[in-house]
Amino acid sequence: MSAFSQDADTHRNPIWAAVVLAAVLLVAGALGSTLAAGSIAKRDAQKSQDSVEAWSNEVASTLRLAIKREEDLAVSATGFFVVTPDATNAQFVDWANSVRAFDRYPELIAWGQVVMLTPGELAAHFASATAAGAPAGSLELIPPGDRPFYCLFAAGQARTVGTDNAPAGFDFCAGAAGVPLLAARDTGLSGYQSVDTGTAAGATLSVQVPVYRGGITPTTVMGRRSAFAGWVGISFDSKILLAQALGDRQGTAVALRFHHGISDADFISGVPGSGAVGVTTVLEDGWTVETFATEARQGIFDDRGAETILFVGLAASLVLAALVLVLGTGRVAALRLVGERTGELRHQALHDALTGLPNRSLIMDRIDQLLARNRRNGTSGAALYIDLDDFKNVNDTLGH
Repeated sequence: MSAFSQDADTHRNPIWAAVVLAAVLLVAGALGSTLAAGSIAKRDAQKSQDSVEAWSNEVASTLRLAIKREEDLAVSATGFFVVTPDATNAQFVDWANSVRAFDRYPELIAWGQVVMLTPGELAAHFASATAAGAPAGSLELIPPGDRPFYCLFAAGQARTVGTDNAPAGFDFCAGAAGVPLLAARDTGLSGYQSVDTGTAAGATLSVQVPVYRGGITPTTVMGRRSAFAGWVGISFDSKILLAQALGDRQGTAVALRFHHGISDADFISGVPGSGAVGVTTVLEDGWTVETFATEARQGIFDDRGAETILFVGLAASLVLAALVLVLGTGRVAALRLVGERTGELRHQALHDALTGLPNRSLIMDRIDQLLARNRRNGTSGAALYIDLDDFKNVNDTLGH
């Protein structure tokens, strides 16, 4: 082999070695960046899922408490009608005002007593309604027709007089809507359903609680029918109830459903965002709550933080590969470039990439220096610690 060939090989080998090393570093950096970005995307998606689940549980708990409160209101009204079975509308209104029902229950539309009347008792019922000030237009059966019995409002109170009241002649037992009422009478259990009385409130969440003379529920169906005195009927605005549970979180929705025997109620509020997922929570006594909210995806390019890590990692790998190439082509240029890159990498290692502020590594280094100086000089140091309340919310929403 000639001297020229030996000299060429001598210069060619380091260059090829640098090229191979740069390629290896570039591939390894790309792989590491992809894995790190994928891990961050998965972590953020899990955090988003946990957040949605926590919010869903909060909504379900709010609605569970609201249902309990409404049941307590129904029990209070039942007690009034048991103690005052022949109460007039004025007596019920006075009692209702004393318990401040409309102040305590913003979703309450109207409430009162529904009684079962025979055709022969209709005239007396309408006469009583007229004496209580019912509009003449409400003194007609809705729907019209002859039936063995009618379920009409006997005494009640509405939030907005004249618009929320069911007409005095509205038959709650007519058609399919009456089936749950009669079932509540025979079983002694409360029923829930969606009822449209034709008022401005539209379809409402209605609860019917059977009332028996003496306040004791008989043990047999025949006994319950014999002691039956009527129902406590309460209408709630489901929109207000569900809006209270949803809060101001955007892109979410909630569905409140009740199913027990033949009683059914189904109400939905809110507009779910694109790609929203549903979380179903089963409450007691036939109630279920389904919430809808959007969760973060696990894809790298769906997560800004993961995408940043990927591009930064790829850029760093490319820089490192280029650095190796420069080292292989010229010592002077390489040393100069190494010095520049090393300074940049040192600054990146000791400073936050986003704000340029010193990071934990630099702070720990300065602490070690200060402690060493205190030991040498026999002095004592101090640290000032500042904590920002609720800053975790910033990290959770905007990233660390």
